[in-house]
Amino acid sequence: MEKIGLIIEDLESPKKPLYYFFGYFFFFLLLRNFWELYSDKACFNWNCFSHFDISFIWLWTAFIILFHIITKVSIPSLTRLVTVGFSIILLPPLVDILLSGGQGMDMTYLVPGYHQDIWFRYFTFWGPLEKGGATVGIRIEVLLVMVGSFYYAKVIKKITGLWPLILALSSYTLIFLFGMAPFFVQGFLEIFGFSMNHHPSLIRNLFLLGIFPNLILLFFFYNRNLFWEVLKDLRYLRMAHYQLIFFLGAALAREQTTIPFLKDHFSPFNWIFLSLSIFFACLFSLITNNIFDVEIDSISNPNRPLASNKVNRSDYLTVAWISLVLSVVFSISVNIQVAFLIMLFIGGYFIYSCYPLRLKRVPFFSKTILGFNSLIIFYTGYYFIIEKVDLALNLIFFFLLGKTLILNFIDIKDFEGDKSQGIKTLPTIFGLENSKKIIGFFFLLVIPCSFFWFNNFLQLPSLIIIPLTLIAALEYYFVTKKNYNEVPIFLTYQIPLIGFLIYLGIK
Repeated sequence: MEKIGLIIEDLESPKKPLYYFFGYFFFFLLLRNFWELYSDKACFNWNCFSHFDISFIWLWTAFIILFHIITKVSIPSLTRLVTVGFSIILLPPLVDILLSGGQGMDMTYLVPGYHQDIWFRYFTFWGPLEKGGATVGIRIEVLLVMVGSFYYAKVIKKITGLWPLILALSSYTLIFLFGMAPFFVQGFLEIFGFSMNHHPSLIRNLFLLGIFPNLILLFFFYNRNLFWEVLKDLRYLRMAHYQLIFFLGAALAREQTTIPFLKDHFSPFNWIFLSLSIFFACLFSLITNNIFDVEIDSISNPNRPLASNKVNRSDYLTVAWISLVLSVVFSISVNIQVAFLIMLFIGGYFIYSCYPLRLKRVPFFSKTILGFNSLIIFYTGYYFIIEKVDLALNLIFFFLLGKTLILNFIDIKDFEGDKSQGIKTLPTIFGLENSKKIIGFFFLLVIPCSFFWFNNFLQLPSLIIIPLTLIAALEYYFVTKKNYNEVPIFLTYQIPLIGFLIYLGIK
């Protein structure tokens, strides 16, 4: 008993880098894939591999969260322990192969229409043995997980009361719910009017979607201070702008075709994944921009995470790289074409904010990059529906020019910081008050002219120019106002986008 405690203490030690454990975890996944493919003669292709791996990653993160909630052990220590303990996933296919004399057994989820009486199965440890479902190997594995969970809480961590038993039963429940994945896929698809489809990619998508809340919880439990600082600095209005641009591109594409928004069983997942990919792309860009703007922010935005010294730079950068990986993963799960567009968007912000180019130092024309990024997100939504490269050059030109002109307003609040660092922007070149009038004039020019841009996609009533002109005048007022605040500018800027989306929705 004492020796087991020492082994666990050694595994949880922070002296061992986490990336070693991630390497072990990846190797265990490969081995489990190989033995399971051999045991139940499953498909040998990318859909199966990605489905197996993502589902186990979801279960792995869920176990870390479960153990932390009950034992209060730190997330890094539990990550090391659970990762090594996860090698038990090798057991079920090996047991099944041995018991079947080398033939293997059919290891499946609980499937709607085939596996009935779910409550009976839950309370009878999966019910009777039958073809398909929980094999002998799986049941032995789960029993060992329950015993190990109870032992860890009761003996190793000296947790009193019913908590060790609750941890053991919760471990069983978590794995049982894992095995019910097709039921959850069925419920999710029925919301959107689709019947059940047993394609492995759909179950993979369910677990990929489930990884998102798991990572949010892990982030919160790992470092609450960093979590709240990132949350407070998200720039919600800028992120909302890109989400609206994406949906506007899709809505305008829908006007050019008879293809429905929900084309197939994968569409509900793909819409969510693309929205999440844009969110994480924006988060990566925001954090990297903050890292290179610390000197500017210390003057213009002293409450930002790094400028206020409220977060560790290394941890902050880790959040950025994880966001980058998640953005790419979510976009690739849709298709490689939209992943290309999302990575192009990320690259645009990177060369705008970061060394060695850091093109934000280029006066005026640096905003062309931000206009290009808006165009890319618009086109991502457009391409997602039509899947053709057919945007007219005049539309691209207006989009880039319009955004280049009006997006100069984002430099107004950074005037003092940019001035101290020698960053050339309209405010630092022409002076704060003169630049406000120039940028306000850009709004007066661009927003009413957007009528003609949208009119290339659909016939609009000419009276729409009137509210667009009023919105432009309101923007001029907010930009030139003495007590400058960019929040109402962003809010007003979203009105035409929301208006066009509503118009397309009721048209």
